[in-house]
Amino acid sequence: MNIARDCQPNGAGSTVTDAEFPLIDAVITEPTGHCSASYRMRRLIYLSTSQIGDDPAELDRIIEYSRVRNEQAGITGMLWFNGTKFVQVLEGCHDVVDETLHRIRIDVRHTDFRLIADRDVTSRMFSNWAMRRADDNADCIEKTAFLVGYARKECPRMAREILEIISTS
Repeated sequence: MNIARDCQPNGAGSTVTDAEFPLIDAVITEPTGHCSASYRMRRLIYLSTSQIGDDPAELDRIIEYSRVRNEQAGITGMLWFNGTKFVQVLEGCHDVVDETLHRIRIDVRHTDFRLIADRDVTSRMFSNWAMRRADDNADCIEKTAFLVGYARKECPRMAREILEIISTS
């Protein structure tokens, strides 16, 4: 696990449950056919700097491609983009998230990749979305509140930067 230098995990290898964040009443619906009943699920958050500029068409292509690929792989998550920075949450089975994370790290459309949180979790928070760009939809706002709380717990020093990106998305 490579956590950004200025943010060390709270108890490496610990499991964070969604019950620790009372703002969210999660409804758990797992994709079928991707994980066995004994799978280990993880949630990660990363930040990166965009190299695509503020090109809405390119962002739409990225989101649509990711949505299709994530749906096939059983990955769920959400993306915040403010024109220069990305914040993304990904959830899914460990091995599938590893493969996705590898593709993201080598993607030339962003630089300055920083893994903020990487934890085992007991349930999904973004179970209805293979990939969703944050907007002002009530469900997105609720998930954004979750992200801010989760980031504050995982890495208080990075939570401010995440909040700044989210507030300008």
